[in-house]
Amino acid sequence: MATNSDERDEVEVAATQFTRSLPRQLIRLGVVSLSLLLMAPKADASRQDCRDAVDRFNEALEEVSTALRAYSNCVAHSRGHDDCSGEFGRLQSEHSDFEDAVSSYQAECE
Repeated sequence: MATNSDERDEVEVAATQFTRSLPRQLIRLGVVSLSLLLMAPKADASRQDCRDAVDRFNEALEEVSTALRAYSNCVAHSRGHDDCSGEFGRLQSEHSDFEDAVSSYQAECE
């Protein structure tokens, strides 16, 4: 029979594994950002509109990264006392803005 201590240990192990995967997730986001910055805009796309779309994308990327860190931190330190729904809600909202920024980039720069 599992004790409360064993259950807490399992939660801590799961939270640690989740937190360790965060750097890989942030690196993937950074690679996507760098790839988009290196792509040249189409000749018929307005350069200023494309620059604005790149700026919007980079801002959205930073906001997603910040929200992801906050959510990861909450999960890692929750120990079963916080469902981290506030942090997850913010992450979802920032991801929605990120999707919009990607669409804007595709429309203005490709």
